Amino acid sequence: MQETGQKNSIPLSDEALALRFQNGDDAAFSELAARYLKVIRIKACSFREIFSLEREDLYQEGLLGLLDAANSYKPSERTSFETYAGRCINNRIVSAVRRSSSLKNSFLNNAVPIEEMEDLGADRLSCLLYTSPSPRDKRQSR
Repeated sequence: MQETGQKNSIPLSDEALALRFQNGDDAAFSELAARYLKVIRIKACSFREIFSLEREDLYQEGLLGLLDAANSYKPSERTSFETYAGRCINNRIVSAVRRSSSLKNSFLNNAVPIEEMEDLGADRLSCLLYTSPSPRDKRQSR
């Protein structure tokens, strides 16, 4: 790995890349994302088998966790960026899993795609989609 914009140089540490990102170097985050993509995939796959979230959604949450880590990392806290980022990635994925499995999302988690509904037949589908008119609609039709 090479420092952005310079050839034959010593690769920057993760800590240095995080600090560069905090100072406005977007290419530094791209390098961090490339380095941590495997970590994100491993952490995401450990939840994919248990919960119904899509793999890409878990990867996205992991990248957002890495972004949080890059934005908030402080080398003065005596923690390596690798440890800090791993914790931020894991916490972000766990939070997404908890949100998706909450009761308020149960309707979405149990929803059936419209393509599968068509297999039930037109009569059954129309019964499921039909809603009775509201009192307001009844008054307007008079």
